[in-house]
This record gives sequence, structure tokens and C-alpha cells, in this order.
Amino acid sequence: MEKVPENVPDWCLLAYGRYHTGPHPVNPMDVEFITGFGVVDPEKIEYEPYFRHQLIRYAIDYWAFIEIKREFDEVTYSAGYQKAFIDSMSLDPAKMTPELIMYCSRDISEESLDFYTWKVRHLTVLLN
Repeated sequence: MEKVPENVPDWCLLAYGRYHTGPHPVNPMDVEFITGFGVVDPEKIEYEPYFRHQLIRYAIDYWAFIEIKREFDEVTYSAGYQKAFIDSMSLDPAKMTPELIMYCSRDISEESLDFYTWKVRHLTVLLN
């Protein structure tokens, strides 16, 4: 792949990792690699959209560490991905779900709980 596609439909939730090999004594060519990642079913990620992006980014970084033994120089996102995940990361209370507002204002003794564990512990009574 020579470059990141620009005209991607909004329903495509894509992330692209790019890295440059740089000049090397064995291979003096400066080669650029681009790897694409797609989110197939984001509703199966049982976290708020605010946290889904972080999980996906950790998965991309983990894949890069395992497969290419280094970090990407740059990770970019399609417009659909940004709308679905990154643009939903606002900590503006007007844009947050009620669950996320309650999670962000949780007791300090529960600060170590991730969102899903906290949600199961406190909201199962409300959900049932």
C-alpha cells in the first residue's frame, strides 16, 4: 500500500499504522510500510465509546510489538472511526452518557476499577 486511502465511507471504522524502516547498512532503501486495521463489530466491545478507542489503540500497539518488534511512527484513523470513537471521548458532561458521568464521579476507593467492572457492580440493580 503506497498511501492511506482518503475516500473511505463513514461506515468503515479503519485505523492505519505507518512506520519507516529508514536507511540500513544491509538495505539502504528508505521503505515505508502502512498496515490497516478494521473494527468489524464495535458493539461487542463492552465499554463506553470513550474507552473503546483506548482498547483498540492498545490492540494495535500490541500487534505492532509482536509482529514488527517496534512501535508505529504514526497511527491515523478514518473519518468514520473518528466519529465513532475519538469524537465521543469528550469529557464535557453534556456529551457524556449518564453511566460515564457516574463512573467519572465514582468514590476514590473505587478508582482502580475499570469501567465495565464498576458498571456491573453498581448498575446491575438498575439494569434488571
